[in-house]
Amino acid sequence: MNTTVRYIILTAMRDWLFVGIIFAIIAAIFFSNFLGSTVMIEQNEMKASFLSAITRMVLIVGMIVFICFNVRRSFENKEIDLMLSRPISRVGFIFSYWLGFSIIGIIVISAIAVYISFFIKSVNVTGFSFWLLSLIFEMLVINAFAVFASIILVSSVSSVLLCFGFYIVSRMIGFFNYILEKSYTDLTNLDFYSQKIIWVASYCMPRLDLFAKSEWLVHGIDFSTTAHLVPIIQALIYIPLLLTFAAIDFTRKQF
Repeated sequence: MNTTVRYIILTAMRDWLFVGIIFAIIAAIFFSNFLGSTVMIEQNEMKASFLSAITRMVLIVGMIVFICFNVRRSFENKEIDLMLSRPISRVGFIFSYWLGFSIIGIIVISAIAVYISFFIKSVNVTGFSFWLLSLIFEMLVINAFAVFASIILVSSVSSVLLCFGFYIVSRMIGFFNYILEKSYTDLTNLDFYSQKIIWVASYCMPRLDLFAKSEWLVHGIDFSTTAHLVPIIQALIYIPLLLTFAAIDFTRKQF
């Protein structure tokens, strides 16, 4: 398992993933500083808000593209066949792949955290801690889904598009629930089947809109609600579930 994890990290270094993401984060920093400096008041708070949102997207997009193309290339180059010749189970192989990708994501998140800690003033410490923790959990969930998508699909592009669709829908689940609530009060004109589709999606998809909320950096955490516990609970549910599905499909493949 350790060998597989080291192989994933070396692959990221070989493909210049760290360099690409770091340059993208630097661009995000300059862009967020520019947007924050355009406001008249609370410039530091706006910089923190913009930076958290932009770097979050950079991280998720970078990890999705890297995982999907890396896994499919490993299939095409027979690298997976070589690794399976070692004494490692297929379930352990899936977990090792996910763990290696997750370590890469944590390294990138650490760079983001260091910048926010030293260069962004007026950040709520408690809110920043919860934001950082929930961002890690969000990355872990997306990594698990990306591994699952790249295992079951034979095309890298299809895997990337499926992951993007999953992420976008998961981020909009809160909005869909709002529409569903309004439909019950006859304020919208949703038909019966649309209501059922939204209802099923709201129960099957993770609430990524409750992960790494930018307002936590500025206003802190509202402990009167349990919204800050949602990332932990959902990560503990969806990560084992997605990895199990990926392992089941992978064990049924013939090499």
